[in-house]
Amino acid sequence: MEADSHNRDRADYNTHKVSCLNSTRTSKENIAMLERKYGKGSDVRRVRVEVEFPRGESETFIALEVAEFVAKDVTLEPVGDTLIIGCDVARFGDDETSMYAGIGPVTVGEYHHFKKDTMVTAGWVLNLIRELLPQYPEVVHTRIRIDDTRVGGGVTDRLNEIIAEEGLPYEVIPINNGSSSLDEHYGILGAEMWAFIKGLLEQNMSNDMNNDPAVLQLPDDDVLSPN
Repeated sequence: MEADSHNRDRADYNTHKVSCLNSTRTSKENIAMLERKYGKGSDVRRVRVEVEFPRGESETFIALEVAEFVAKDVTLEPVGDTLIIGCDVARFGDDETSMYAGIGPVTVGEYHHFKKDTMVTAGWVLNLIRELLPQYPEVVHTRIRIDDTRVGGGVTDRLNEIIAEEGLPYEVIPINNGSSSLDEHYGILGAEMWAFIKGLLEQNMSNDMNNDPAVLQLPDDDVLSPN
């Protein structure tokens, strides 16, 4: 196959690359137009100008470059008085249950585990909150957002029970990713939320080019790393 020359059979070939930036036969006006329209770091510019492979697939919803930028090149401070805990509950098996804690645009804590039941997961959500609250005395409100679909419903129910029994000032917000979206342009709520995140990630890149502050920072860890 033609692609093998750039992959498994690469050692058998010699390649020569000529960037449009180094050629006198290319239109510098066209290069400038591509940079204005798509950005200097875009895949379009990489392919058409630098003669490089794209960082992401053509049908990728969130480009690799914007995901890496938010994790590796953005540094922000927690803002506001609300601690948000997000919990994606996995079924028994190889999937991983993940919890992330955020204050404003910054992730301030996380916890992950495998093969634990809903009772244990609910306990770890509360444990994460107890660990973080002393570190951030400015927090007044704590909201727990649970992926309430299927197994997650058990975590929601158990958290509500514990909060009622112990009189904890926490609010549990069940999220059903398959429910109707708030914006009619999206089929389900899950798609709408991904689109919102995509917008923030792309705004980060635009703001950086314009020397404006970023709007979101994500942790640079293996769990969130794109495959």
